[in-house]
Amino acid sequence: MSSVDFTEVDAPKGAVEPNSASIVGSTSARLPGVGFCLALAVSAYWVERYIGGSSMAYALLLGFLVRLIAPSLQQTEGALSNGVTFTSKTVLRLGVGLLGARIALGDISALGAETVVLTIGALAFSICIGYLIARALGADRDLAIISAGAVSICGASAALAVFAIFQPTQSRFRDTMAIVIGVTAMSTLAMFAYPAIAAAANLDAMTAGVFFGATIHDVAQVVGAGYLWSETAGDTAVIVKLTRVACLAPAIALMALYFSRTGASGLAIKDTNTPIPGFLLGFIALAVANSIGLIPASLASILADLATWALLAAMAALGLKTCPIEIKAVGARPFLILALQSLFLLAFVIVALLLRA
Repeated sequence: MSSVDFTEVDAPKGAVEPNSASIVGSTSARLPGVGFCLALAVSAYWVERYIGGSSMAYALLLGFLVRLIAPSLQQTEGALSNGVTFTSKTVLRLGVGLLGARIALGDISALGAETVVLTIGALAFSICIGYLIARALGADRDLAIISAGAVSICGASAALAVFAIFQPTQSRFRDTMAIVIGVTAMSTLAMFAYPAIAAAANLDAMTAGVFFGATIHDVAQVVGAGYLWSETAGDTAVIVKLTRVACLAPAIALMALYFSRTGASGLAIKDTNTPIPGFLLGFIALAVANSIGLIPASLASILADLATWALLAAMAALGLKTCPIEIKAVGARPFLILALQSLFLLAFVIVALLLRA
């Protein structure tokens, strides 16, 4: 019996994008799939609570496991597929947009101009050199830019954000999932390895915090490394990391602008009037509003939690849309690319910190 195929079918030429009324009208068709993805997200959350690790990775793996037993879902394929596709696209973009509520530009400015410039410079260098490394190793455009964004900005969340500017295809699902798996594993490894590097370099607590925040991929692992070192290092690492997260919107917007002007195929924004995706505009609006005090702290916390849940559900949906067996077709190349990209970012930051000491 063949497995359920959740692959999205391209709309026919001339088809009109669904408006708000049609979206409301199709809610009942999407509810089963959306609810299923949310159930996987809740499961991933509780797995993380009990055994530690990354809930993002668990959501992805749970989606994989369900896909492996997908023949048993054959009769409910129609009920699930609409919602799974909706979650992997619209809910994903909603989650990325809501990440803006985590940003407070006042905290970032407190780092000082030198640290902010170092962090942004490392990010820009990492994106450019990471893309070139991936292309030099034979990766296609999608794998190269998604991996570079994941390493440079904020791990799995950045990989999903870059993925969101392109039309979803099976190869892009496959590449994104391989990158998420790889960057999550490397981020966990870095949480334990980078404090040893900081100790060998004889970094003080503040400088160690900058090092962790500027190099470790995922927020959770930045927190782990920083506070394992000291409270000062932890506080600094989190703010530096949020500086990188704050760069998510402009970085993705520049990528979208570049690809739209070069006529790259497969852009989700290809037929819109602006090269900047709407979810990034939402990210910027929330970040600005939160920074100038328009969003109460309690509401900002709620929006940040909603972002996490939306991304968890989207991760589960992407797992459902990508057969684990297909990941084998990618081979070891994405993991080698991620390792080299991470090493170049590490070297840039540690040299910069030692030179300014």
